[in-house]
Amino acid sequence: MTVGRSLAADGVGGLLVSAFGDPGLAQLREHAGVPVTGIAEAGMAEAARHGRFSIITTTPALRDSILGKVRDYGHAGRLVSLRISDGDVAAVMSSPASMAEALAALALDCAAEGAQAVLVGGGPLAAAVPAVAASCPLPVIEPVAAGARCLAALMSGQDTPLSAPVA
Repeated sequence: MTVGRSLAADGVGGLLVSAFGDPGLAQLREHAGVPVTGIAEAGMAEAARHGRFSIITTTPALRDSILGKVRDYGHAGRLVSLRISDGDVAAVMSSPASMAEALAALALDCAAEGAQAVLVGGGPLAAAVPAVAASCPLPVIEPVAAGARCLAALMSGQDTPLSAPVA
């Protein structure tokens, strides 16, 4: 939070928290004096605009944190599932191909269970989004890009996924 406040004081126009747990988001929003969003907040809001959604990720230790953010951001009724890849996280993340393969399989499971969109849960997973999107019939939301779109809208005073009506 100190870095964010310092950046705001130095004149940046907005801040994007680029960790999927959105650490410090509420405090930054309260004290920074510039528009602030996080990649989980923006990604969930964007996914919810498609209807019911699922989140896919590779880190089992984040399950409770992610589910807490889903509740905090008001999307519990829209979440179909949180799917986490099987196996050792380091092995899944060891190559772009293994990461993409694991996430694509999860995305197909989400489609089969009725999700209308899939949110990739983590900035480092963004590299796999094109491969996941190519194999999945649903919209696949990349959280860093969703955060950037949301922040740009906040900075320009436009409606954002955070303020727009949910489908």
